[in-house]
Amino acid sequence: VGIAFGEAASQSLATIAITYLTDVMLLNSTENGIAILLLFIGSVPGALMSKKFSFRFHALWSAKLSVGIMAIITGLAALLLTGPGQQIRVYCIAAGWGIGTGWKYTAERCIVCQVIPEGQDAELMGYYLFAGQILIWLPSLIFTILNENGVNMRIGIASVGGFFLVALLAYFLMGNYAEAIRVANENGEGDDTLAQNTLPSDAEDRKSTRSSDQESFHDETSPSEGDTKLYQEA
Repeated sequence: VGIAFGEAASQSLATIAITYLTDVMLLNSTENGIAILLLFIGSVPGALMSKKFSFRFHALWSAKLSVGIMAIITGLAALLLTGPGQQIRVYCIAAGWGIGTGWKYTAERCIVCQVIPEGQDAELMGYYLFAGQILIWLPSLIFTILNENGVNMRIGIASVGGFFLVALLAYFLMGNYAEAIRVANENGEGDDTLAQNTLPSDAEDRKSTRSSDQESFHDETSPSEGDTKLYQEA
């Protein structure tokens, strides 16, 4: 649920923000390009901060913090970006969105990779990708409906922050993260043990083959009972 709502908000934010900056803030194409560039550049320090925070605490707290930052920055955008002539505010908000986005993506992927048991990687990564795409249409639809009914666009962009808040609530409702990692590791080790117990190793195969060859050679080279009697009579 956290990934579904968080990804829906993150991936819809660029389209909604461009519409808002063009229609409300009256930015031209160059100014919009600068804002998008700052968003992309900001994702780099965001990813580095996510790495540092995840090592210091753990990835779940890192994801909570990143989603909270995205919700706060989106709310500030609705409150502070009120009209033309506020390019500096726009650039600061865009850089903040970039930091939060880079932080969020890094932390979420770290969580998913840590809690997936060995042997179920493809299956559960498929669920992760599915969850990230299933609600991507909803924020844009809500923004469009509000805009078409004459609602202020500031409320429309604030609605995107609501998706981040739902994602944050879902993360706080998660169970024990350390226990999930422990169970995933135990399941992976259990699969390895089962494989080792049910499948013979190469050394055992070679040992079994060598024993069979030795027994066959012994049977072929040892004299039979009749040959032994003839030798004794001679």
